[in-house]
Amino acid sequence: MALEGVADIIEIVARFIGRLFTEVLIEFLCKGMGYLICRKFNEDIDPDGFMVLIVGLSFWVIVIVSAILIYDTLVQQIAPV
Repeated sequence: MALEGVADIIEIVARFIGRLFTEVLIEFLCKGMGYLICRKFNEDIDPDGFMVLIVGLSFWVIVIVSAILIYDTLVQQIAPV
C-alpha cells in the first residue's frame, strides 16, 4: 500500500517534469525561434505551424553544431602538441 502511494507520487512528479521540459523546449525554444525567423520572410505565418517548428529545430541544430566545431577548433589551437 505505501509503495503504491510512493509510486503514484513519483509518477505525478515525473509527468510534471516531462510536461514542463516539453513545453519549454518545443514551444518556447523551437517554435519561438522558428516564428521569429519565419516572421522576417512572411508576415502571415502561423505560430503553431509545421514550418515554424522545422525552422526552429534547424536553427538550434546549426547553433549546436557550430558551437561544437568552434570548441573543437579552440581546443586544438590551445592544446600543446
